[in-house]
Amino acid sequence: MVYQDFAARHRAETDVAQLAFKQEGLSFQKAGDLLYQRHLDISNPLNLLEQALNEYFKALERMPDDPVLAARIARIFLKQGKTSQAEKYAIQALEYDANISEAHFVMGKLGFKKRSYRQAMTHLKQSAHSDLFSSSHAHFAMFHTRWKQVYEENNPIKAFLKSGAAASHLIMAFTLLLLDPTRPRLRSAVGVLLGLSKAYFKEFRHHRDGALAELLLLHEKYPGLPVLMNIIGQMYHQKGLMEEAKYWYRRSLARDPANEESYLNMARLYEELGEFEESLKLYTDLEKLNPANASVYCSMANTYYLCQEYETAVSYYKCAFQISTDPHWRAMISQSIANIYHENFQNLDAAQMAVQMSITLNPHEVEHYTHLGVIQFEQGDFRNAMMTYEQALRIDPYNARIHTNLGYLKWMMSEIDTSMGLYEQAISLDPKYEVPYNNLGVIYLDSIGNVAKAMYLLTRAVELNEHYALAYYNLGRAYSFLDQKLEAASCFQKAQQLNEYTRELDNEELVARINHLFSSFDD
Repeated sequence: MVYQDFAARHRAETDVAQLAFKQEGLSFQKAGDLLYQRHLDISNPLNLLEQALNEYFKALERMPDDPVLAARIARIFLKQGKTSQAEKYAIQALEYDANISEAHFVMGKLGFKKRSYRQAMTHLKQSAHSDLFSSSHAHFAMFHTRWKQVYEENNPIKAFLKSGAAASHLIMAFTLLLLDPTRPRLRSAVGVLLGLSKAYFKEFRHHRDGALAELLLLHEKYPGLPVLMNIIGQMYHQKGLMEEAKYWYRRSLARDPANEESYLNMARLYEELGEFEESLKLYTDLEKLNPANASVYCSMANTYYLCQEYETAVSYYKCAFQISTDPHWRAMISQSIANIYHENFQNLDAAQMAVQMSITLNPHEVEHYTHLGVIQFEQGDFRNAMMTYEQALRIDPYNARIHTNLGYLKWMMSEIDTSMGLYEQAISLDPKYEVPYNNLGVIYLDSIGNVAKAMYLLTRAVELNEHYALAYYNLGRAYSFLDQKLEAASCFQKAQQLNEYTRELDNEELVARINHLFSSFDD
């Protein structure tokens, strides 16, 4: 009897202790909820996610099997951009309870980042179904996911025609927002929208300072809105005030560590400043946030190219090519790869393969044919180069550059009359394009012997482009024919100065011509 009383008392004490332990856990969870809600309040300037997470982990020690708690931890990790941790806790929450709305929402957002749109839609629908009157955020995410999926699978026109389902999610999201019992949230949204409208109207009227003033006033009222901080940063960026732009981008990232737009803007700012190492750090962070974003890989490739790390640039372009599903985008990436193989590696075969891929992906882009024609010309394959240019002209018959390239090809094939006709046609199509003036001037100088006509054309070329080293060189030759040594020397020296940057000419030949002219002054 005594033993039974002791056992019962022990069980009762254990139950009381467990209940107290759980109550303590619920207290920590409540504290975490309050901190998270304060973080979501756009009138609060502080990032309280880490503090909320600490409270949730204290609660998790006392309630390790609580699905709601695991889902809320996943939600915070998602907002911090820590995708692997977010996925871990969302899966854990769904293992405990397959109907946890927040966990489905997190899995839906993660699916979107991975471009697994069907999987994302499945989770987002479940999130909306599990928590109907608080699911405006799920419907907004469903709209974005559906639109992105349709856009990637179709061209933009088809995407518009097939986006009825996406529009229905957007309408539902706004409807639920209006039904949301938390009216302050709706009032804040309206207030922000009105403030942004005022700023954009002033920007539209070219009153940029007034627009910036409106945005700063809006920030005073809603200091916790990271999107607004990012827009203010962009305004300063456009004004060329780089330190101010950095300050606002940093504030945006401090408030929202997963704000991809702020990472991108700040990385581009560092690129403009020539601080490529800092830019690459930001792109690396952005890559971790969204490893399926082809534009991030392209941006990293561009930066490595500027750093003259061409092999690394090509590897990142190839990653972007594999990730992207947009044929026009992939064509541009392939064209960038072709440029590097051509200009930096002098690998004409690899360049040709890359640019032919560009044509396959986007057969209506004239620049791809122009590049292919140049490569074929350098390979000595004049016949195919001519066919390529003629194909380009069928797409764009009024393109002066293609007429010029084809004229040069005919010139190399000793078809002088045809070449001259093509150059004259190029000039008539684009009177401000300097190259056909130079090329036609050289024909008049070297093949026809009409120095006066050559000088007119070459002078026109340097008037149109004062940095055209080759045209200055040819103009110098024309002056030499007329024995105008000072004018010739001036042109050769100008060509030599420009050639330091353009590298169009053989510098030793320029020096020899200048020395010959100056030595002849004594004769």
